[in-house]
Amino acid sequence: MKRIPLIFSVLGLAVLLLGSGCGSKQVIFAGENEPADFSLSFSEPITFEVPISEDLEADLAVELTYFPEQLQGWNEAPVYYIHTAPDGKETDGKFKIPLKDAKGEWIGTVQDNGHDRLTETTFASGKQMAAGKHSFKIYGDNTQEGQPILGIVRFTFKVSK
Repeated sequence: MKRIPLIFSVLGLAVLLLGSGCGSKQVIFAGENEPADFSLSFSEPITFEVPISEDLEADLAVELTYFPEQLQGWNEAPVYYIHTAPDGKETDGKFKIPLKDAKGEWIGTVQDNGHDRLTETTFASGKQMAAGKHSFKIYGDNTQEGQPILGIVRFTFKVSK
């Protein structure tokens, strides 16, 4: 009779120890920016300087806090970025941050004020990053030239390994 609880205890400990490292990523950089004019535009990028201590394969994500009242007409926020590596080489890309689900409902966790919402999007997985300082410039990629995307409360850039 005493062997059964011991076996379950050992199995439980093994599952806990083995399962704790599975699928979890460690955030190695998280930078925040709260735009003064609550917008994301092509004319004024948000810049993040990211120190990387060793060569690694990383996931890049953004966390967006927004207020839906100002984003009427948007189902997703289009973003353009320029990445400058430590060697000075520049690459660029585009991604979209979903704001509404398939039913047209706003997505994201409602914040304490009852209005703002927080959503996170991974836009690159397994990106090779060399040790050194990386720069990411983030732009609102509005198709209406010169028009910013309004309603952006906070923009957080994350790097995980």
